[in-house]
Amino acid sequence: MKIKNTIKYLVLVATLTITAGFAVGCQSQKGQASSQNKQEQDKEGNKDVQKDNIETSDRETSSTKDEDGKKSTKKKSDKSKGEDKAITADLKEITYYTYDINTEKLTPHTKLVNEISVGNIMKELSANGVIPKNAQVNTAKVVTVDGIRTLNVDVNDAFVNFDQGSSAESLSLQAFTNSMVKTFKVKQVKLTVEGKNYSGGHIALKDNEYLKFK
Repeated sequence: MKIKNTIKYLVLVATLTITAGFAVGCQSQKGQASSQNKQEQDKEGNKDVQKDNIETSDRETSSTKDEDGKKSTKKKSDKSKGEDKAITADLKEITYYTYDINTEKLTPHTKLVNEISVGNIMKELSANGVIPKNAQVNTAKVVTVDGIRTLNVDVNDAFVNFDQGSSAESLSLQAFTNSMVKTFKVKQVKLTVEGKNYSGGHIALKDNEYLKFK
């Protein structure tokens, strides 16, 4: 009887021991699983943080590039404006006149050129039909005649147009004169053709005759 009771007691103890061990094992596995899940969650969290940091860095880099691009564009624009101002500052203004044969009215025009010269003025007069296209200046000089500021101009023989009427010849000479007087700020112009006094189809200038602004 005692032996049976002893055996039952041992079996009961063994059963309890096995049950307790199984329970501890399960709890340990659950703890390990929980720990692994937590580690995986932490890793995912770190990845998200790294991703956010990368995206933020990319945005900052893009923003910096945009700002640098704007600054570079502004510098180029400022430089271009500065160059334009420098070029404009180097140019000089001339005044030339055109005429309307019907109304016999003279009209002034201004233009910026690289230098103030009789040649540049005649170029504009020629382009606008005031004087013949092949007309060119031989010499030009500002002098003082009897205390009067005078421009002496000698031109080639292509300057004389024998095909125009008296009104056209008079208007073309006046437009030429006004252009020279306004640009060079003189009081009168002495015009010669190949060293001789101007002589056209209807107008002939004398030795001491000067053209004046009208």
